[in-house]
Amino acid sequence: MGKTKSDSVQSSANPPTPAPPVRRKANIVKSGNAGSTKPPLEPGQAPPLFPTGYKTPLSLLSERCQKNGWERPTVDPKRGTTPGSWTASVTLKRKHPKSGDYETVYMKPPPPPSPIAVEKPNAMEAKLAPSLSLLLHIKDDV
Repeated sequence: MGKTKSDSVQSSANPPTPAPPVRRKANIVKSGNAGSTKPPLEPGQAPPLFPTGYKTPLSLLSERCQKNGWERPTVDPKRGTTPGSWTASVTLKRKHPKSGDYETVYMKPPPPPSPIAVEKPNAMEAKLAPSLSLLLHIKDDV
């Protein structure tokens, strides 16, 4: 069908709008070989305990416990006996399916005169030490 005068007037009055330009997300490289974007460590700064992408003993213990029907472990860091030191204890709980009572496993390190006493310089390391020890003790027994 032919164009009418009103169609040509209307099309010239409302020209088609161009599509907005495609925006790329900031800091994303297409090649994938960009390397690390983290700033280097400062001279007085300690390196991280675990590299990026690796699971900590606490997260591995949490996964193991949840997989076997236990609640997430509770880790309680506390000040150690010497100034500037930390220690921690781990508590595991689960509800017994038949009786409804809670079963509890509590692990705390022995006091410092013991050769296996665990006192660490900061709270994060103190949290990881008993969770690693408990993870090694229980292995597949949870």
